Amino acid sequence: MVLLFSQNKIVNWEVNYDKSQLKQGNTVQVVFTGTVADGYKIYSLNQKEPALTSYALSFVPDKKMQKATVGEIRERSTTHSKREDIQNADFVFTEKKIIIEQDFVITGEEPIIKGQLIYTITNDILNNQRKAFSFHLK
Repeated sequence: MVLLFSQNKIVNWEVNYDKSQLKQGNTVQVVFTGTVADGYKIYSLNQKEPALTSYALSFVPDKKMQKATVGEIRERSTTHSKREDIQNADFVFTEKKIIIEQDFVITGEEPIIKGQLIYTITNDILNNQRKAFSFHLK
């Protein structure tokens, strides 16, 4: 199933998953693909410097998520590294497209998978801004 979301003009998100796999005992892989506006960057899930981990992309489950638990998260994007003078550290980022795979383990019938991808965007003018992409799958 493909769900299209557009929460801001900087990143447009698409969510793909196999709805038939939302059955007790299965692990469902949800793929989040973000198309990033020209000139912007998203901080990668895989920050190498401890000073920048608070900027890294992350998944936060909603308290109302039911009959599913959070599994492994992976990034499948092409990343780049650049020196961040303010933090005096190298930050890992992606441009154009970011692809995140998040696994969910289904623990009961009729699960509700709900949460947010929290991410940081930046460009040459804009200082770092934290954004949230909310989703609800059932």
